[in-house]
Amino acid sequence: MGRILALDIGDVRIGLAISDLMGIIANPLETYTRKEFSKDVQYIINLAKERGWTLSLVGCQKISTIKTAFKRKKCVSLLMSLKSCGAKKLFL
Repeated sequence: MGRILALDIGDVRIGLAISDLMGIIANPLETYTRKEFSKDVQYIINLAKERGWTLSLVGCQKISTIKTAFKRKKCVSLLMSLKSCGAKKLFL
């Protein structure tokens, strides 16, 4: 199956975790401090290419208030940017 990269996207930081080769257990990799949108996207793309991940999971909050709707929109924007940069098999 290959390794899975999991992203927990926040306003200030992005938590990154990587799975084992069977995709069963994930371990924390690092906490990336966000800089600007394009640099964040490029950092994640470079990391994925370097480590050879085949699948990415992105955690986003469910929409329950206007505040969470705005955060979800930013999360989806990052996801779409990763996809347009060549990332494959992205799941929300």
